[in-house]
Amino acid sequence: WEIAQFLSIQEDITEKKKHEERAQRLASYDELTGLVNRLRFIDITTKGLSYAEDQNKTFILFLINIDKFKYVNETYGYNIGDEFLRGTARLIEDIFHHIDAKYVEKTEGKSIVGRLGGDEFGVFMPYGDEKEAMDAALQMQKSLKELYSFLSMPVNMTASIGIVFYPKHGTTIKELFTKMNAAMFHAKKTGKGECHIYTLEDNDLEKLHTSFEWMGRIQQAIEEDRFTPWFQPILDLK
Repeated sequence: WEIAQFLSIQEDITEKKKHEERAQRLASYDELTGLVNRLRFIDITTKGLSYAEDQNKTFILFLINIDKFKYVNETYGYNIGDEFLRGTARLIEDIFHHIDAKYVEKTEGKSIVGRLGGDEFGVFMPYGDEKEAMDAALQMQKSLKELYSFLSMPVNMTASIGIVFYPKHGTTIKELFTKMNAAMFHAKKTGKGECHIYTLEDNDLEKLHTSFEWMGRIQQAIEEDRFTPWFQPILDLK
């Protein structure tokens, strides 16, 4: 037998592969800043918690919230706001890259910076004590203030930072994230541009903050018509 002719069908799947790769990346990374997203950050913290529990280690969580960020979006538009967030993300990553190098003999791994949503960033630092945590927080505040001054913002832009330790402040992800948020809210309440390590007195502030936060979210969602009603029909099966 000899092949006289054949038919070949080809399909260029380059774009399809690009879309698949982008979808996989978006599952773990924030598209705007390139940092890990909230879900991936929680996953990293969960694994860090399991390791710390097994090895009797500690770790530190930071929650960084940009004060008055809403002003940037409302005054300069979302494009400038996005650049502002990208600059903040790069700076925080750079700060912890240098901190990790400084304490290289202590590290069980490098610090992870994530964007948790909006103008909030989280940092998982797998080593350190209270002094090193405060040093890192103060360094972040100083560098961020310099960045915001360089960007020539007409208002005094700062960042408020909440700090918690495992296992001192919690042994579950829910506990740690709740108290980290409470510590950050206390920093804002004390005065913009502050850093605060969680204390027991922050519990009441967290409850109050959560109530007001959800009131605001619900009111804004109503105003923007973002509620979608779903109805379950009542049927007479007879």
